[in-house]
Amino acid sequence: MALQVDQSQARSLFQILRARLRSIRRQPLGLLLQPGSVIEIVYAIPPQRSGGWAGPSPIPVLPAGRQTLAWLR
Repeated sequence: MALQVDQSQARSLFQILRARLRSIRRQPLGLLLQPGSVIEIVYAIPPQRSGGWAGPSPIPVLPAGRQTLAWLR
């Protein structure tokens, strides 16, 4: 899915996004999302790691107006 972030805000340990779907390649049967639909995405912001930390990077904080690709479940 390609989406555009309309609103982005951090609340304590969570990031909350309101995003508009720009295009959809695939979706599960029964899910009725269409381009132009608005969705809300909430994800945890992990604590900042010290320098030299090995492992996966946290999900970046996306500012309003940003367009990006997303794989959603």
